[in-house]
Amino acid sequence: MWAILLLFVSVGGYIYYYILPSSSVSDTAKAVLCVFSLSAVCAPLFGAFSDINTDIFDFEAYSTMNEEEALSFYAQQALKTVEEKTAEAVQKYTAVPYKLETDVNISEDYSINIEYIRLIFEKEIGDISELSSALEEVFGFIPEITVQNENRQS
Repeated sequence: MWAILLLFVSVGGYIYYYILPSSSVSDTAKAVLCVFSLSAVCAPLFGAFSDINTDIFDFEAYSTMNEEEALSFYAQQALKTVEEKTAEAVQKYTAVPYKLETDVNISEDYSINIEYIRLIFEKEIGDISELSSALEEVFGFIPEITVQNENRQS
């Protein structure tokens, strides 16, 4: 492949080089042609023609799960993402421990639905409006935020 590229660049460059009239534009065009030829010669050094990893396009490797297992897997991944995004947002505003309750499922049209997100903090965290706004930016809705009192009641 590289040799064919060099052949075409050489022949095309040779023809182009001698067809151009001599002028300042010609000098610029010839300099561009030299840079292009040099880049064609050096292309293998930078991996421009390396083989694409064919495993990326091997869809059969992912077909070992049946539909129910796949849906469950993606629902678990969505739940994990909700937990991670919630933790990132909460850590910016408070260090108070919390419990996360959520329900994530995949509907018949294969869309991921977040039914609810509930954060239950062990004690007051101060102003929750900033946290609510941050979580709304992440999820598109404001999750329910509650504080457990001393009797462990919400």
